[in-house]
Amino acid sequence: MRQQRIGPAVMLNNAAHDLLTQGRYDEAMALLDAIPRSSRGGLVGMAALSQRAYVLFARGDAAGAVAVSAEPPDCDWADGC
Repeated sequence: MRQQRIGPAVMLNNAAHDLLTQGRYDEAMALLDAIPRSSRGGLVGMAALSQRAYVLFARGDAAGAVAVSAEPPDCDWADGC
C-alpha cells in the first residue's frame, strides 16, 4: 500500500531533478511543491529537501539553503515549516 502512495512522489522528485540539471529552477520547485505532504517522509522527503536547498544555494541564498536542510522531511513547504 505504501508503494502506491509513494510512487507519484518519487516520479515528481525525479522529474524535478531532471529540471534542476537543466537550470529550470522555478519549474523544479513547482514539482517539489506538488509532492503530497503524506509522501514527504523518508527518503523522498529528504531528496526533495536536498533539491530545494540546491535551488536556494544556486540562487545565492546560502542561509536559506542551510535552513531548508535543517527542516524535517515532512514539513509543509508552502507554509515555510
